[in-house]
Amino acid sequence: DPKEQSVRLGAIEAIAVRAFNLSHLQPPQPLANPDLEPALFRLASDDDPLVRSETAYALGQVGAPECLDRLEAMLDDAYPDARENAAVALAHHGRAKAVATLAEMLNPAESADGGQDDAAGARAANLALTMTSALAAAEDLARQNPDADLSPVIQAIKNLVGAKESPAGDKTKPASATIDPQIVAAAHHTLEVLEK
Repeated sequence: DPKEQSVRLGAIEAIAVRAFNLSHLQPPQPLANPDLEPALFRLASDDDPLVRSETAYALGQVGAPECLDRLEAMLDDAYPDARENAAVALAHHGRAKAVATLAEMLNPAESADGGQDDAAGARAANLALTMTSALAAAEDLARQNPDADLSPVIQAIKNLVGAKESPAGDKTKPASATIDPQIVAAAHHTLEVLEK
């Protein structure tokens, strides 16, 4: 039922917003309710991929250790947006298990297949959002967990930048002419941060 889905997604979003707002108070406060985590854990396994994706975001905003553990399991979700939301949230909390998915998000061929958009413009926008999120998350992960092995992400960024800069007609690298130059610039910046 579309109305039920809309209500469920709205409730999950409200939980995420409330958790975010509480975490930014001085002093920060957790979103505490004994029924919250069990409900989110059930939603993280829901049949609806959009519900799982939004739940991954909410779990990251709640940020309790049990929520982060559940996010690690979501890195294997079949729906790309759920996997990606889980990886970004984990990276923001310094969890190195996000690395492989962040590297995947920086691969234009992998990321272009994510989501359910058919229009080229929507796919390009989704790709830009996915890559910018992965770059920012990688920087956060490096700050939160300086000992994390980020070599797969660094290699993915190098591949992205190298593909963009490869000469026209070079068939040895993936075509990435559609990647926004601002993303390439952000990738250069992230690479500098990660290689310090």
